[in-house]
Amino acid sequence: MQDTAECKIIHSWMRFTSQYRRLEQKIEGRIHNRTGLCLNDFYLLYYLCEEPEHTMRIQDACRCVQMSQSALSRLVKRLEEYDKPVISRSICLEDKRAVYITLTESGKELYESIIKDMADILLEFKEVDFRK
Repeated sequence: MQDTAECKIIHSWMRFTSQYRRLEQKIEGRIHNRTGLCLNDFYLLYYLCEEPEHTMRIQDACRCVQMSQSALSRLVKRLEEYDKPVISRSICLEDKRAVYITLTESGKELYESIIKDMADILLEFKEVDFRK
């Protein structure tokens, strides 16, 4: 392969995605071993924690975690059925078509237990400085 500007960009992209995948696998493995959750579950908990009332419409959650509505509905169902329900689902009173999901107290506790491990992994990952 030639050493063109395009090739350099492709090589950089491949290094970046390789590092990202390794980091993601390490994080997901730790989360799964400690809680049984997957990384997408964590992403949803994160975005719900960022909301003032820990509540969002399911359509907004789809955009945040970049999942289809059917895939997110399965994820929410799994989190509703967790040992201690992590998420609750409710119908909007004004618009019966809208569904809201809310982080439960158990969900908040679970999220708090995950973020310490996740921060430790990110700080251990030498390829990228996440403290910036």
